Amino acid sequence: MRSARTGMASVVSVLAMVLMLLAPAQAAALERPADKIFYDEQEGGADAPGGLYVIGDSISVDVPYLEVGEEQGLRVWVRYQAGWSAFAHRTSKWCSPEPFCQPQTSVSAAAQSDASTVFVQLGTNDIRCLRPDPLCAPYLPPLSPEQRDAERSLIAAETLAVAKTLIDAGKCVVWAGPREVAGDTWLADDAAAMNGWLRALEKVFPGNFYYADYHALSFADEALLTSLDNPWAHPDADRVHPRSVEGRQAIAEFAVSTAVSQCGAGLAR
Repeated sequence: MRSARTGMASVVSVLAMVLMLLAPAQAAALERPADKIFYDEQEGGADAPGGLYVIGDSISVDVPYLEVGEEQGLRVWVRYQAGWSAFAHRTSKWCSPEPFCQPQTSVSAAAQSDASTVFVQLGTNDIRCLRPDPLCAPYLPPLSPEQRDAERSLIAAETLAVAKTLIDAGKCVVWAGPREVAGDTWLADDAAAMNGWLRALEKVFPGNFYYADYHALSFADEALLTSLDNPWAHPDADRVHPRSVEGRQAIAEFAVSTAVSQCGAGLAR
C-alpha cells in the first residue's frame, strides 16, 4: 500500500510541475511551423450515437479507420496532418477542404464532436526535434542537454493539455505513442520516455485516459512489422510509416479495437 501511495504521490508531483508549464511558454522545438503536405479530414460510418474521433500525423495517411469502424457499427471522424505534433493539433486552426469549412484546431473539433472516444496517434513528431532533424533545422539550432530536458517537460505539458481538454469535454481518450526505435535523427530512449509519460497519465485520469501500446503492436503484427522495417519487401521502409495496405489495415483495426475495449466507443458517454 505504501509503494502505491508513493507512486501516486510521484504522479501528482509530476502533474503539478507540468501544470505550471501550461502557462504561455517560451519558444521551443514543438512550436515549429508545420506545412500541410499530407492532410485530410474525414467523416463516415454508421449513423449511431457516440463513435470514434482519430487525430494523427503521417502514420495515419491512408489508414482505413472509416472502413474498419463502419464494420463495427461505429461512426468515425479522422483528422491527420503530416509532420504535426500534439502542440500543432492543439493550437493550429485548419479544415479540409478549405475554404468551404470553418477552421478550428483538431483538438477543439474532437472535443466538440459527437464522438464518445478520441484515439490519438501522435508522438513521433513531438520527440524528433529533441535532436537535430531536417524538419526542425530551419527553425531551431541543436539543443543542449539542459534545453532538451526543458523541451521534454514542454512535450509532457502539451500532451497533458490535449488530454485534459478532451476529457473535460466528456471524451474517453486512447493515446498511441511512438515506436521505441531509433530513427535517422532520434533515439529509442526519447520515444520510450514519451510512452512512459503517457502511461503515467492513466493514473492522472483513471477511467478516462488509456495508453495504447502501438510499439508492441508494431512488432507483434507481422504485416505491420514488415511494412515498417523490411527494406527487401518495401524499399522505402523507414521504421515509421506503414508501407503496405495490410500494415495500414493493422493500425486501423488496432485503433478501433482498443477504443472499443477501453472506452466502448460505440456508446454515447
